[in-house]
Amino acid sequence: MKDSIHDKAIRLVEGGAVDIDGHSVKMVEVPNESDPCFICAMDSLCHLGSEMCAVCLECDEITRSNCLLKLNS
Repeated sequence: MKDSIHDKAIRLVEGGAVDIDGHSVKMVEVPNESDPCFICAMDSLCHLGSEMCAVCLECDEITRSNCLLKLNS
């Protein structure tokens, strides 16, 4: 069974890693005065309508702060 966008975001907010579009990612909170899209390194992996973008936006909603996703190394 595939996890929902919300389920993946919850796991990320709790400090875990999830698989999105074949990439393992973690979440990072950034200062609210920063635009996370300008400092994000996802480039072509994240675009409006992608699962990557949807999970990132869901993390923002859950935490009520700016977040970005980064590849889990």
